[in-house]
Amino acid sequence: MIDSGQAALLGTVAAPFLGALIVIALRNHPNARETSSFIVGIATFLLAVYNVPAVFKGQSVTVALALMSSHPQLQLSLWADGLGLLFAGLASFLWIITTVYSAGYMRGLKEHALTRYFACFSLVIGATMGVSLAQNLLTLFIFYEILTISTYPLVIHKETEEAFRAGRKYLIYTLGGGAAILVGTLALLAAGGGNSITFVAGGNQTLGSIPLEFARVAFVLLFVGFGVKAALVPEHGWLPSAMVAPTPVSGLLHAVAVVKAGVFGLLRILLFLYGPTLLTSIGMQDLVVGVAVITILVGSLFALVQDNFKLRLAYSTISQLSYIVLAAGVLTPLALGNTAVGVSAAIIAAAFLIVAHAFGKLTMFFVAGAVNVETGKSNVSELDGIGQNARRNDRILPRYIEYGWTPSHGRLHRKMVSFDSFLERRFLVDSTRSSLLRGSEPSLFPPNQSASFPSTLRWNN
Repeated sequence: MIDSGQAALLGTVAAPFLGALIVIALRNHPNARETSSFIVGIATFLLAVYNVPAVFKGQSVTVALALMSSHPQLQLSLWADGLGLLFAGLASFLWIITTVYSAGYMRGLKEHALTRYFACFSLVIGATMGVSLAQNLLTLFIFYEILTISTYPLVIHKETEEAFRAGRKYLIYTLGGGAAILVGTLALLAAGGGNSITFVAGGNQTLGSIPLEFARVAFVLLFVGFGVKAALVPEHGWLPSAMVAPTPVSGLLHAVAVVKAGVFGLLRILLFLYGPTLLTSIGMQDLVVGVAVITILVGSLFALVQDNFKLRLAYSTISQLSYIVLAAGVLTPLALGNTAVGVSAAIIAAAFLIVAHAFGKLTMFFVAGAVNVETGKSNVSELDGIGQNARRNDRILPRYIEYGWTPSHGRLHRKMVSFDSFLERRFLVDSTRSSLLRGSEPSLFPPNQSASFPSTLRWNN
Protein backbone atom coordinates (compact mmCIF):
# COMPACT_ATOMS: atom_id res chain seq x y z
CA MET A 1 0.00 0.00 0.00
CA ILE A 2 1.41 3.38 -1.01
CA ASP A 3 0.98 6.58 0.97
CA SER A 4 -0.07 9.99 -0.35
CA GLY A 5 3.50 11.10 -1.00
CA GLN A 6 4.25 8.06 -3.12
CA ALA A 7 0.94 8.48 -4.95
CA ALA A 8 1.85 12.09 -5.73
CA LEU A 9 5.24 10.93 -7.00
CA LEU A 10 3.62 8.43 -9.36
CA GLY A 11 0.98 10.94 -10.38
CA THR A 12 3.58 13.54 -11.29
CA VAL A 13 5.01 11.22 -13.92
CA ALA A 14 1.76 9.57 -14.98
CA ALA A 15 -0.42 12.69 -15.38
CA PRO A 16 1.27 14.07 -18.54
CA PHE A 17 1.17 10.65 -20.23
CA LEU A 18 -2.53 10.41 -19.39
CA GLY A 19 -2.88 13.95 -20.69
CA ALA A 20 -1.49 12.86 -24.07
CA LEU A 21 -4.22 10.22 -24.34
CA ILE A 22 -6.87 12.78 -23.42
CA VAL A 23 -5.57 15.18 -26.09
CA ILE A 24 -5.79 12.42 -28.71
CA ALA A 25 -9.32 11.49 -27.59
CA LEU A 26 -10.41 15.13 -27.96
CA ARG A 27 -8.78 15.63 -31.35
CA ASN A 28 -12.06 16.72 -32.93
CA HIS A 29 -12.75 19.29 -30.22
CA PRO A 30 -9.94 21.91 -30.30
CA ASN A 31 -11.13 23.99 -27.36
CA ALA A 32 -11.58 20.98 -25.11
CA ARG A 33 -8.28 19.53 -26.30
CA GLU A 34 -6.27 22.56 -25.31
CA THR A 35 -8.23 23.13 -22.12
CA SER A 36 -7.49 19.56 -21.06
CA SER A 37 -3.79 20.13 -21.70
CA PHE A 38 -3.93 23.22 -19.49
CA ILE A 39 -5.76 21.40 -16.69
CA VAL A 40 -3.35 18.44 -16.79
CA GLY A 41 -0.48 20.93 -16.58
CA ILE A 42 -1.89 22.43 -13.40
CA ALA A 43 -2.47 18.95 -11.93
CA THR A 44 1.09 17.92 -12.75
CA PHE A 45 2.52 21.01 -11.07
CA LEU A 46 0.45 20.49 -7.91
CA LEU A 47 1.51 16.85 -7.73
CA ALA A 48 5.16 17.81 -8.31
CA VAL A 49 5.24 20.22 -5.37
CA TYR A 50 3.18 18.02 -3.03
CA ASN A 51 6.28 16.38 -1.54
CA VAL A 52 8.22 19.61 -1.02
CA PRO A 53 7.26 19.98 2.68
CA ALA A 54 8.26 16.36 3.37
CA VAL A 55 11.63 16.81 1.69
CA PHE A 56 12.25 20.02 3.65
CA LYS A 57 11.66 18.01 6.82
CA GLY A 58 14.27 15.48 5.75
CA GLN A 59 11.81 12.69 4.96
CA SER A 60 12.53 10.23 2.16
CA VAL A 61 9.83 9.55 -0.43
CA THR A 62 10.52 6.72 -2.88
CA VAL A 63 8.41 4.36 -4.95
CA ALA A 64 9.44 1.34 -7.05
CA LEU A 65 8.13 1.08 -10.61
CA ALA A 66 9.57 -2.33 -11.52
CA LEU A 67 11.86 -4.95 -10.02
CA MET A 68 14.10 -7.52 -11.71
CA SER A 69 13.79 -10.90 -10.00
CA SER A 70 17.18 -12.03 -11.30
CA HIS A 71 18.87 -8.84 -10.02
CA PRO A 72 17.04 -7.64 -6.88
CA GLN A 73 19.35 -4.64 -6.53
CA LEU A 74 18.43 -3.42 -10.01
CA GLN A 75 15.08 -1.66 -10.15
CA LEU A 76 13.23 1.19 -11.76
CA SER A 77 12.27 3.64 -9.04
CA LEU A 78 11.37 7.25 -8.34
CA TRP A 79 12.38 9.46 -5.43
CA ALA A 80 11.75 12.97 -4.23
CA ASP A 81 14.78 15.09 -3.39
CA GLY A 82 15.37 18.83 -3.45
CA LEU A 83 17.03 19.07 -6.86
CA GLY A 84 14.57 16.72 -8.53
CA LEU A 85 11.53 18.49 -7.14
CA LEU A 86 12.99 21.85 -8.19
CA PHE A 87 13.34 20.69 -11.78
CA ALA A 88 9.98 18.90 -11.82
CA GLY A 89 8.14 21.86 -10.30
CA LEU A 90 9.83 24.33 -12.63
CA ALA A 91 9.20 22.33 -15.81
CA SER A 92 5.56 21.59 -14.93
CA PHE A 93 4.87 25.23 -14.04
CA LEU A 94 6.37 26.50 -17.29
CA TRP A 95 4.36 23.88 -19.16
CA ILE A 96 1.19 25.65 -17.99
CA ILE A 97 2.43 28.98 -19.34
CA THR A 98 3.67 27.46 -22.59
CA THR A 99 0.33 25.70 -23.16
CA VAL A 100 -1.50 29.02 -22.99
CA TYR A 101 1.02 30.64 -25.33
CA SER A 102 0.96 27.67 -27.71
CA ALA A 103 -2.81 27.76 -28.10
CA GLY A 104 -2.76 31.35 -29.33
CA TYR A 105 0.47 31.09 -31.30
CA MET A 106 -0.31 27.89 -33.18
CA ARG A 107 -3.89 28.85 -33.92
CA GLY A 108 -2.84 32.35 -34.95
CA LEU A 109 -0.52 30.87 -37.56
CA LYS A 110 -3.16 28.29 -38.55
CA GLU A 111 -0.66 25.50 -37.95
CA HIS A 112 -1.54 21.94 -38.88
CA ALA A 113 -1.41 18.72 -36.78
CA LEU A 114 -2.22 20.45 -33.51
CA THR A 115 -3.40 17.23 -31.88
CA ARG A 116 -0.01 15.65 -32.55
CA TYR A 117 1.66 18.81 -31.30
CA PHE A 118 -0.15 18.94 -27.94
CA ALA A 119 0.05 15.17 -27.44
CA CYS A 120 3.81 15.13 -28.00
CA PHE A 121 4.14 18.17 -25.76
CA SER A 122 2.48 16.17 -22.97
CA LEU A 123 4.76 13.18 -23.61
CA VAL A 124 7.82 15.44 -23.40
CA ILE A 125 6.74 16.82 -20.04
CA GLY A 126 5.95 13.33 -18.76
CA ALA A 127 9.42 12.15 -19.73
CA THR A 128 10.91 15.25 -18.09
CA MET A 129 9.08 14.44 -14.85
CA GLY A 130 10.57 10.94 -15.02
CA VAL A 131 14.06 12.32 -15.56
CA SER A 132 13.61 14.71 -12.63
CA LEU A 133 12.45 12.08 -10.16
CA ALA A 134 14.52 9.05 -11.26
CA GLN A 135 16.29 7.42 -8.32
CA ASN A 136 18.99 5.70 -10.34
CA LEU A 137 20.81 5.95 -13.62
CA LEU A 138 18.81 3.20 -15.34
CA THR A 139 15.46 4.85 -14.59
CA LEU A 140 16.83 8.20 -15.73
CA PHE A 141 18.10 6.66 -18.97
CA ILE A 142 14.71 5.17 -19.88
CA PHE A 143 12.84 8.45 -19.41
CA TYR A 144 15.70 10.31 -21.07
CA GLU A 145 15.22 8.27 -24.24
CA ILE A 146 11.44 8.70 -24.13
CA LEU A 147 12.17 12.42 -24.05
CA THR A 148 14.36 12.09 -27.15
CA ILE A 149 11.76 10.24 -29.21
CA SER A 150 8.76 12.33 -28.14
CA THR A 151 10.55 15.57 -29.01
CA TYR A 152 11.27 14.52 -32.61
CA PRO A 153 7.72 15.15 -33.96
CA LEU A 154 7.88 18.65 -32.47
CA VAL A 155 11.19 19.44 -34.16
CA ILE A 156 9.84 18.35 -37.58
CA HIS A 157 6.42 19.90 -37.01
CA LYS A 158 6.57 22.13 -40.09
CA GLU A 159 7.36 19.07 -42.26
CA THR A 160 9.58 21.03 -44.62
CA GLU A 161 12.83 19.67 -45.98
CA GLU A 162 14.74 21.90 -43.58
CA ALA A 163 12.66 20.58 -40.68
CA PHE A 164 13.25 16.95 -41.61
CA ARG A 165 16.96 17.64 -42.00
CA ALA A 166 17.04 19.23 -38.54
CA GLY A 167 15.08 16.28 -37.16
CA ARG A 168 17.55 13.76 -38.55
CA LYS A 169 20.42 15.73 -37.11
CA TYR A 170 18.67 15.90 -33.75
CA LEU A 171 18.14 12.14 -33.67
CA ILE A 172 21.70 11.33 -34.73
CA TYR A 173 23.15 13.50 -31.99
CA THR A 174 20.75 12.58 -29.18
CA LEU A 175 20.47 8.85 -29.89
CA GLY A 176 24.25 8.71 -30.13
CA GLY A 177 24.42 10.40 -26.75
CA GLY A 178 21.89 7.94 -25.39
CA ALA A 179 24.04 5.03 -26.59
CA ALA A 180 27.01 6.48 -24.70
CA ILE A 181 24.90 6.78 -21.53
CA LEU A 182 23.76 3.16 -21.88
CA VAL A 183 27.31 1.86 -22.30
CA GLY A 184 28.49 3.95 -19.34
CA THR A 185 25.64 2.60 -17.20
CA LEU A 186 26.44 -0.98 -18.17
CA ALA A 187 30.11 -0.41 -17.30
CA LEU A 188 29.16 0.73 -13.80
CA LEU A 189 26.77 -2.20 -13.39
CA ALA A 190 29.43 -4.67 -14.49
CA ALA A 191 31.97 -3.25 -12.06
CA GLY A 192 29.84 -2.42 -9.02
CA GLY A 193 26.43 -4.04 -9.32
CA GLY A 194 22.98 -2.49 -9.04
CA ASN A 195 23.82 -0.29 -6.07
CA SER A 196 26.52 1.51 -8.04
CA ILE A 197 24.02 3.42 -10.20
CA THR A 198 21.82 4.72 -7.36
CA PHE A 199 21.86 8.46 -6.78
CA VAL A 200 23.06 9.54 -3.34
CA ALA A 201 23.58 13.15 -2.26
CA GLY A 202 27.32 13.80 -2.24
CA GLY A 203 28.15 10.69 -4.29
CA ASN A 204 27.55 6.95 -4.25
CA GLN A 205 30.18 5.34 -2.01
CA THR A 206 29.93 2.06 -3.94
CA LEU A 207 31.78 3.63 -6.85
CA GLY A 208 34.80 4.17 -4.62
CA SER A 209 35.38 0.41 -4.51
CA ILE A 210 35.44 -0.21 -8.26
CA PRO A 211 38.66 0.01 -10.33
CA LEU A 212 39.57 3.58 -11.21
CA GLU A 213 39.86 2.67 -14.89
CA PHE A 214 36.23 1.55 -14.96
CA ALA A 215 35.21 4.70 -13.11
CA ARG A 216 37.06 6.93 -15.59
CA VAL A 217 35.75 5.22 -18.70
CA ALA A 218 32.19 5.19 -17.40
CA PHE A 219 32.40 8.86 -16.40
CA VAL A 220 33.65 9.94 -19.83
CA LEU A 221 30.85 7.99 -21.52
CA LEU A 222 28.21 9.48 -19.25
CA PHE A 223 29.66 12.98 -19.55
CA VAL A 224 29.70 12.76 -23.34
CA GLY A 225 26.21 11.24 -23.43
CA PHE A 226 24.51 13.83 -21.26
CA GLY A 227 26.66 16.53 -22.85
CA VAL A 228 24.78 16.13 -26.14
CA LYS A 229 21.45 17.39 -24.81
CA ALA A 230 23.31 19.87 -22.59
CA ALA A 231 24.81 21.24 -25.85
CA LEU A 232 28.41 21.17 -24.63
CA VAL A 233 30.98 22.06 -27.29
CA PRO A 234 31.60 20.23 -29.62
CA GLU A 235 28.28 18.34 -29.23
CA HIS A 236 26.10 21.42 -29.68
CA GLY A 237 25.50 21.28 -33.44
CA TRP A 238 21.95 19.95 -33.25
CA LEU A 239 20.54 22.81 -31.18
CA PRO A 240 20.81 25.74 -33.64
CA SER A 241 19.43 23.51 -36.41
CA ALA A 242 16.42 22.59 -34.25
CA MET A 243 15.36 26.26 -34.19
CA VAL A 244 13.39 25.54 -37.36
CA ALA A 245 10.66 24.28 -35.02
CA PRO A 246 7.78 26.56 -33.92
CA THR A 247 8.68 29.12 -31.27
CA PRO A 248 6.88 27.33 -28.38
CA VAL A 249 8.89 24.20 -29.23
CA SER A 250 12.10 26.24 -29.19
CA GLY A 251 11.16 27.48 -25.73
CA LEU A 252 10.48 23.88 -24.72
CA LEU A 253 13.88 22.77 -26.03
CA HIS A 254 15.78 25.53 -24.24
CA ALA A 255 13.95 26.56 -21.10
CA VAL A 256 11.62 23.79 -20.01
CA ALA A 257 12.75 20.30 -20.83
CA VAL A 258 15.22 19.01 -23.38
CA VAL A 259 18.46 20.94 -22.91
CA LYS A 260 17.76 21.30 -19.20
CA ALA A 261 17.37 17.50 -18.98
CA GLY A 262 20.90 17.11 -20.30
CA VAL A 263 22.27 19.54 -17.73
CA PHE A 264 20.21 17.86 -15.02
CA GLY A 265 21.73 14.52 -15.98
CA LEU A 266 25.20 16.01 -15.65
CA LEU A 267 24.35 17.34 -12.19
CA ARG A 268 23.17 13.88 -11.19
CA ILE A 269 26.41 12.17 -12.20
CA LEU A 270 28.62 14.95 -10.84
CA LEU A 271 26.95 15.50 -7.47
CA PHE A 272 24.82 12.42 -6.81
CA LEU A 273 26.69 9.53 -8.47
CA TYR A 274 30.42 10.22 -8.52
CA GLY A 275 30.50 13.04 -6.01
CA PRO A 276 33.26 15.64 -5.63
CA THR A 277 35.73 13.34 -3.83
CA LEU A 278 35.76 10.59 -6.46
CA LEU A 279 35.57 13.15 -9.26
CA THR A 280 38.85 14.63 -8.04
CA SER A 281 40.43 11.21 -7.43
CA ILE A 282 39.91 10.03 -11.00
CA GLY A 283 41.16 13.34 -12.43
CA MET A 284 37.96 14.33 -14.22
CA GLN A 285 37.30 17.66 -12.51
CA ASP A 286 39.61 19.57 -14.86
CA LEU A 287 37.82 18.02 -17.84
CA VAL A 288 34.45 19.21 -16.59
CA VAL A 289 35.64 22.75 -15.82
CA GLY A 290 37.60 23.04 -19.08
CA VAL A 291 34.71 21.91 -21.31
CA ALA A 292 32.30 24.22 -19.46
CA VAL A 293 34.56 27.27 -19.87
CA ILE A 294 35.17 26.54 -23.57
CA THR A 295 31.44 26.15 -24.14
CA ILE A 296 30.73 29.45 -22.39
CA LEU A 297 33.24 31.22 -24.62
CA VAL A 298 32.23 29.58 -27.90
CA GLY A 299 28.51 29.97 -27.27
CA SER A 300 28.84 33.64 -26.35
CA LEU A 301 31.03 34.48 -29.34
CA PHE A 302 28.73 32.74 -31.81
CA ALA A 303 25.67 34.38 -30.25
CA LEU A 304 27.15 37.85 -30.73
CA VAL A 305 27.32 37.45 -34.53
CA GLN A 306 23.81 36.01 -35.02
CA ASP A 307 21.19 38.31 -36.50
CA ASN A 308 18.29 35.86 -36.38
CA PHE A 309 16.24 35.98 -33.17
CA LYS A 310 16.15 32.30 -32.44
CA LEU A 311 19.70 31.53 -33.50
CA ARG A 312 21.00 34.22 -31.18
CA LEU A 313 18.98 32.75 -28.34
CA ALA A 314 20.12 29.23 -29.24
CA TYR A 315 23.80 30.06 -29.00
CA SER A 316 23.28 32.08 -25.85
CA THR A 317 21.59 29.02 -24.33
CA ILE A 318 24.64 26.94 -25.20
CA SER A 319 26.75 29.44 -23.30
CA GLN A 320 24.47 30.03 -20.34
CA LEU A 321 23.74 26.43 -19.45
CA SER A 322 27.43 25.70 -19.14
CA TYR A 323 27.49 28.00 -16.11
CA ILE A 324 25.50 25.27 -14.37
CA VAL A 325 28.07 22.67 -15.39
CA LEU A 326 30.86 25.01 -14.31
CA ALA A 327 29.25 25.52 -10.92
CA ALA A 328 29.09 21.76 -10.37
CA GLY A 329 32.61 21.28 -11.73
CA VAL A 330 34.37 23.68 -9.38
CA LEU A 331 32.84 21.94 -6.36
CA THR A 332 35.52 20.41 -4.11
CA PRO A 333 35.44 17.94 -1.21
CA LEU A 334 36.35 20.85 1.07
CA ALA A 335 33.39 22.86 -0.16
CA LEU A 336 30.94 20.01 0.44
CA GLY A 337 32.59 18.49 3.49
CA ASN A 338 31.00 16.60 6.37
CA THR A 339 29.67 19.75 7.95
CA ALA A 340 26.19 20.52 9.20
CA VAL A 341 25.53 22.68 6.15
CA GLY A 342 26.88 20.20 3.62
CA VAL A 343 26.14 22.38 0.60
CA SER A 344 28.52 24.67 -1.26
CA ALA A 345 27.83 27.93 -3.03
CA ALA A 346 28.32 26.10 -6.32
CA ILE A 347 25.40 23.71 -5.78
CA ILE A 348 23.10 26.57 -4.85
CA ALA A 349 24.29 28.58 -7.84
CA ALA A 350 23.64 25.67 -10.22
CA ALA A 351 20.11 25.19 -8.92
CA PHE A 352 19.48 28.93 -8.94
CA LEU A 353 20.60 29.30 -12.54
CA ILE A 354 18.26 26.51 -13.64
CA VAL A 355 15.36 28.67 -12.48
CA ALA A 356 16.79 32.03 -13.61
CA HIS A 357 17.61 30.81 -17.10
CA ALA A 358 14.28 29.01 -17.54
CA PHE A 359 12.13 32.06 -16.87
CA GLY A 360 14.41 34.48 -18.73
CA LYS A 361 14.91 32.32 -21.80
CA LEU A 362 11.26 31.33 -22.13
CA THR A 363 10.27 35.01 -21.89
CA MET A 364 12.68 35.92 -24.65
CA PHE A 365 11.48 33.14 -26.95
CA PHE A 366 7.90 34.26 -26.39
CA VAL A 367 8.91 37.83 -27.26
CA ALA A 368 10.68 36.63 -30.41
CA GLY A 369 7.64 34.61 -31.48
CA ALA A 370 5.21 37.45 -30.78
CA VAL A 371 7.29 39.96 -32.71
CA ASN A 372 7.59 37.56 -35.64
CA VAL A 373 3.86 36.87 -35.76
CA GLU A 374 2.84 40.53 -35.48
CA THR A 375 5.47 42.10 -37.72
CA GLY A 376 6.87 39.26 -39.85
CA LYS A 377 10.39 40.23 -38.74
CA SER A 378 12.80 37.57 -37.50
CA ASN A 379 16.13 39.42 -37.44
CA VAL A 380 17.36 41.80 -34.79
CA SER A 381 18.70 44.21 -37.43
CA GLU A 382 15.15 44.74 -38.69
CA LEU A 383 13.73 45.91 -35.39
CA ASP A 384 15.13 49.40 -35.02
CA GLY A 385 12.34 51.85 -34.23
CA ILE A 386 9.35 49.53 -33.92
CA GLY A 387 7.16 49.59 -30.87
CA GLN A 388 8.21 52.99 -29.58
CA ASN A 389 4.94 53.27 -27.71
CA ALA A 390 5.31 49.96 -25.89
CA ARG A 391 5.45 50.05 -22.13
CA ARG A 392 8.97 50.39 -20.80
CA ASN A 393 8.82 47.33 -18.55
CA ASP A 394 7.81 45.19 -21.56
CA ARG A 395 11.08 46.20 -23.19
CA ILE A 396 13.49 45.76 -20.31
CA LEU A 397 12.20 42.81 -18.27
CA PRO A 398 13.81 40.08 -20.39
CA ARG A 399 17.07 42.07 -20.41
CA TYR A 400 17.13 42.31 -16.62
CA ILE A 401 16.77 38.56 -16.27
CA GLU A 402 19.25 37.51 -18.93
CA TYR A 403 21.94 40.11 -18.34
CA GLY A 404 21.78 39.37 -14.63
CA TRP A 405 21.38 42.97 -13.52
CA THR A 406 20.06 43.77 -10.06
CA PRO A 407 17.30 43.28 -8.95
CA SER A 408 16.93 40.09 -10.99
CA HIS A 409 18.17 36.78 -9.65
CA GLY A 410 20.27 36.09 -12.75
CA ARG A 411 23.10 38.13 -11.26
CA LEU A 412 23.28 36.23 -8.00
CA HIS A 413 24.31 32.89 -9.45
CA ARG A 414 27.28 34.51 -11.20
CA LYS A 415 28.48 35.92 -7.89
CA MET A 416 28.11 32.50 -6.28
CA VAL A 417 29.97 30.63 -9.02
CA SER A 418 32.67 33.29 -8.93
CA PHE A 419 33.04 32.95 -5.15
CA ASP A 420 33.34 29.17 -5.33
CA SER A 421 35.92 29.31 -8.08
CA PHE A 422 37.91 31.78 -5.99
CA LEU A 423 37.97 29.23 -3.17
CA GLU A 424 39.18 26.68 -5.69
CA ARG A 425 42.02 29.01 -6.79
CA ARG A 426 41.79 27.60 -10.29
CA PHE A 427 43.66 29.83 -12.70
CA LEU A 428 41.48 28.90 -15.67
CA VAL A 429 38.28 29.83 -13.91
CA ASP A 430 39.59 32.87 -12.08
CA SER A 431 41.33 34.34 -15.11
CA THR A 432 38.15 34.21 -17.18
CA ARG A 433 35.70 35.18 -14.43
CA SER A 434 35.66 38.90 -15.13
CA SER A 435 35.00 38.43 -18.84
CA LEU A 436 32.68 35.43 -18.65
CA LEU A 437 30.62 35.84 -15.53
CA ARG A 438 29.42 39.34 -16.27
CA GLY A 439 27.13 40.14 -19.15
CA SER A 440 28.14 37.32 -21.47
CA GLU A 441 24.50 36.63 -22.32
CA PRO A 442 23.64 38.60 -25.44
CA SER A 443 20.16 40.05 -25.13
CA LEU A 444 17.57 39.65 -27.83
CA PHE A 445 17.68 43.42 -28.08
CA PRO A 446 21.24 44.69 -27.46
CA PRO A 447 21.76 48.05 -25.76
CA ASN A 448 22.36 49.85 -29.07
CA GLN A 449 19.01 48.67 -30.44
CA SER A 450 15.86 50.62 -29.70
CA ALA A 451 13.62 47.74 -30.70
CA SER A 452 10.95 46.43 -28.37
CA PHE A 453 7.49 44.93 -28.43
CA PRO A 454 5.42 46.24 -31.33
CA SER A 455 2.64 48.54 -30.18
CA THR A 456 -0.02 45.96 -31.07
CA LEU A 457 1.39 43.66 -28.38
CA ARG A 458 1.52 45.99 -25.43
CA TRP A 459 -0.73 45.39 -22.48
CA ASN A 460 -3.40 48.02 -22.00
CA ASN A 461 -4.00 49.36 -18.51
